[in-house]
Amino acid sequence: MIFQPQFLAPAIRAGRNALNWTQQDLAKKSEISLPTIARVETESNPKMATVLAVLRVLANHGVVFQWQEQGFAMSVNFLQKNLTATD
Repeated sequence: MIFQPQFLAPAIRAGRNALNWTQQDLAKKSEISLPTIARVETESNPKMATVLAVLRVLANHGVVFQWQEQGFAMSVNFLQKNLTATD
């Protein structure tokens, strides 16, 4: 995995938007405060534990990232575990 920190915030925003979630939705589902979610989506160097928690929640809802040197690829599987964007 090639991880470029500058692509983290846009990837998390894209994943959240793919699920039609607000920052508040992501905060609730990841059990991370709303201000922290806002920082993760704007800063290039958040705490790794926070990043992993957010990525885990997104993955559990069908959003998977592939990190590339020039950015990221994202796939969304709404059929995973019979989830929908509003779960």
